[in-house]
Amino acid sequence: MVLNNLLLNIFVNFFAVLSLYAVRLNGISQNLWSGLLLAAATVLCMTFPIFENYTYLFDLRIVPLLFSVLYGGYGVGLFVTAVFVGYRFFLGGDHVWVAMLCYLPMIAGAFYLQGRGFFHGRRHKLLVMTAYTTLCGLVVAVVTYWRAEVERGNFDEYDWLMVGFVLLHGLTVWACGLLYETLRENGEMRVQMRRLEQQEVLGQLAASIAHEVRNPMTVVKGFMQLLERDVEQEKSRQYVQLMVQELNRAEGIIEDYLAFARPHIESRTEVQVPERTGQVLKAMESYASVRGVRLAQGASGCGLVIQGDPNRFSQVLINVIKNGIEAMPDGGVLTVHVYREKSDVCVEVTDTGVGMTRAEVERLGSPFYSTKEKGTGLGMMLAYRIIAAMNGRITVESEKGKGTQVTVRLPVSRGE
Repeated sequence: MVLNNLLLNIFVNFFAVLSLYAVRLNGISQNLWSGLLLAAATVLCMTFPIFENYTYLFDLRIVPLLFSVLYGGYGVGLFVTAVFVGYRFFLGGDHVWVAMLCYLPMIAGAFYLQGRGFFHGRRHKLLVMTAYTTLCGLVVAVVTYWRAEVERGNFDEYDWLMVGFVLLHGLTVWACGLLYETLRENGEMRVQMRRLEQQEVLGQLAASIAHEVRNPMTVVKGFMQLLERDVEQEKSRQYVQLMVQELNRAEGIIEDYLAFARPHIESRTEVQVPERTGQVLKAMESYASVRGVRLAQGASGCGLVIQGDPNRFSQVLINVIKNGIEAMPDGGVLTVHVYREKSDVCVEVTDTGVGMTRAEVERLGSPFYSTKEKGTGLGMMLAYRIIAAMNGRITVESEKGKGTQVTVRLPVSRGE
């Protein structure tokens, strides 16, 4: 019975994680289905506990509860918690309040840590999730074991199972978290590949058009400049000057399109990411303040350095932060974290704005696509191209009505 219920608990959690990813992939009623799936997993774990000892239920309910907070947000987390509380009272027993005193502070702690930004970055998130869940399992085991020992005063066959119960919490949440993050990373990679293919086609087209248009423009501009020297009448001279100015402006537009086509990095120098990010945030303070948005800087990641063009890097950050501010028409908070994940330096920009659907996220960076009413989409497209030229990538996670998280990833400098 113990083995059967153990396997059932593990299966239920893995199935819930796979279903959760499928729901988020489709982007339809994410909060509703996420809440129902994780609530069902919680109920099933409690219905078929791994073992029961003196009316204490030992199961893996903490795994879907934690996932509801970390991947579902406040709404889903509160819903699953409410289902857990209601069902535990329905099951009854002499120690319902012991369960409440054990689990509710753990869920509150997960909400607090999530709000403070402790669960950011794939590697860091898995580590913190595993440690926190193991600690939760330890607390449950210690409290219930102490209560049971006070009541019965002797050891029995289940005492050694409690040690495995504690370790099982950490292993299960690590495996489920690794599965979810791997699926999400692979999905982002597929989107990135499609986006790069689209940008490559547009880059070739833009380069070809710009080359064909610039040649006759150069000839016309040359003759205009010759005419400007020879024209005697003042009004005619002014007309020629205006035409030359307009040709210069058209040439600038063509240069911008060539930047989309081949955003070469003219000079590669060391870029102090935390300092550069701080400078950009200071520059954007007035723009954010006018729109009722508060800028917050989280983890600083002191000493993280990349190789690239500082001005181009700042241009990308300004574009991403500006989009985040404009996504909060009623005000809100935009948070920036700088941290290291394996061999990458990550700049994570999170807003509490209107958010986007999965389909909208996948179209970001496409030619002339924008979620803003008067946007052209060229800003984000250029940002993708610049980061790609610096051997990095941009990942976007968003949910309609909840906000968006944009992460710029660039390889750390070899000197680090």
